[in-house]
Formats: sequence, C-alpha cells, structure tokens
Amino acid sequence: MEEIRARCGDGTTIEANDVATINLLHGAPFVSGPFINTFNEATIDFLVARGATRIGLPVELSAAAIATLARHNPVETEALAFGRQGLSLSMRCYHARAYGLHKDSCQFVCGLDPDGLAADQLDGKPLLVVNGTQTLSHGYAAAFADLAPLATAGVTHFRLSPQTTDMVEVAALFRAALDGRVAPAEAEAKLAALIAPTPLIDGYMRGRAGMSFSGGAARL
Repeated sequence: MEEIRARCGDGTTIEANDVATINLLHGAPFVSGPFINTFNEATIDFLVARGATRIGLPVELSAAAIATLARHNPVETEALAFGRQGLSLSMRCYHARAYGLHKDSCQFVCGLDPDGLAADQLDGKPLLVVNGTQTLSHGYAAAFADLAPLATAGVTHFRLSPQTTDMVEVAALFRAALDGRVAPAEAEAKLAALIAPTPLIDGYMRGRAGMSFSGGAARL
C-alpha cells in the first residue's frame, strides 16, 4: 500500500483496480481497471466524477452490455479483446502455497510459471490458471467478431493481455481485424494455430459460460 500511495502522488497515471486506490488519488486523473465492478451506468458516473479518464470494463460483461455502457460513458472505454481473463484476486498467494512457500517469503516463485500455473479438474482437464494472487481463465479470450460493433458503440481501447506467445503477431492480427483487412473467422483460425494447444474462449461476450467458445459473427 505504501508503494501505491507513493505512486498516487508522483504524477504517474494509475490504473486503479480497487476503491482504496481511488481514494488515495484525491481526484487526480486515473484509469479505472477491470477489477472495479463497473456493471452499470451509475458506477461509471461515480468513477468519472472522481477523475476517471478511462473505464476498463470487467471481463464478465457481454458484448451487448459493453456496448450499452460505452454509449453512456463520457470518457474512454476499454474492453478485453485477447488474453486470459482475470477472474478473482485473493489475499492469499496460491502460487506460493503450491510450492510450499508463504506469501511474505514467496521468493517470486510465480516467475517459474510465466504463463501461469495450471489448476486442473480432478479428471485432469484444464480449468483455471493461477498467477500469484490472481485466478485467471485457462483459455484465451478472443473478440474478433465484436471489434467493429463495439468500436461503433464507443469502445475506444481494446486490451491485449500479454501471454507467452508471439504478441507482435497477435497485435498485428487484431489490428488487421479492426481495420477490416482480415475477416473475423480467418483471424480466429490464425490465432488458434498460434496459441495451440491453449483454447480460444468467448463465452462471456456471448452471455454464456465464460469458458465456452462459439466464434462466428458478433451478436450485439
């Protein structure tokens, strides 16, 4: 917290992912991150009134809900377009515990698993990934079909969450899709080949179970 407090006072643009950080900013401009529960217009109004210059929306929202909030939002709107979805944060570090260590003396063991530590089901099928205190989806979210409709609705930024793959190629694919130079289905096929065997997912965008994948056309 002391490091956050210092950052909040040195003129650095902060991405705030909890309300305590927003309080420390005392009205200074900030980016509201996806771990702030921004699920309605009233929350956007609250954040903007306190200095938010960009609203990063939670990964659980559907494309239709994102579009609705983007149309209401008077500042920049950001949505996740690629990468593992951050689902929860814990006071405990499960990554450290998995290696028999404590959070306060973790030895930064998460660095041994640069793309996260797999948390599989009892039958061995992949389910989630742990990264320090954060729990993420196993699959990589991909929103090619939704890029153009969401941009039209007012989404100004699409987040590409870095993974252990060729992120330059990933960025190029999304840029081409957003510019209309490659069709969503073609972009999905190229991305799936690039990240294999990790699956693509788009369930939250479709208003379905997060780990599912439908692909195809946007459904705003």
